[in-house]
Amino acid sequence: VTVDQIIDGSNKQDGLTVAGLLEALLNYIAVERRKMKTIALQSDNAAYYHAKDLIFSIPILNAISMRKNGPYFTRFLHTETQDGKGGCDGHASHLKQRNLRFLKDTNKNVFKRISTPEEFCVAASWKGGMKNCGLQLLEFGEDGAGENRFKQLHDLFDAVGKEALE
Repeated sequence: VTVDQIIDGSNKQDGLTVAGLLEALLNYIAVERRKMKTIALQSDNAAYYHAKDLIFSIPILNAISMRKNGPYFTRFLHTETQDGKGGCDGHASHLKQRNLRFLKDTNKNVFKRISTPEEFCVAASWKGGMKNCGLQLLEFGEDGAGENRFKQLHDLFDAVGKEALE
């Protein structure tokens, strides 16, 4: 199962942001795919997927989720290079073609182009969405709620790190 996460209100890309996205993924799977207990992550080879904040967050997120009898991450796979030929790139290409068909086949007076995260999600979920795929629209508003959550995760990582050193 592939889950596409579309972010509204932020374009920040770092380890803590990805950790927040992984937390949202665990919550999604716990609710929408209850039978699924183990998760193998697959990402492209971008630098923020190797960030210390992200690497240290995965066992913490696993522990929190497993306490609730939820899903957990077992593997983290990276494509070899960022040359546009990996599995993630193939999925994105298929999704782009699907969204172009959506524009072609729907009412031209309603959708002339896809220019917002919400419109992207409408197009991506058109006719039930892609087979074996999930879709999340995650909103990070101007109130900084998303940023505050990432700060809470960072504080948790600091506390766990200090405890481990003692």
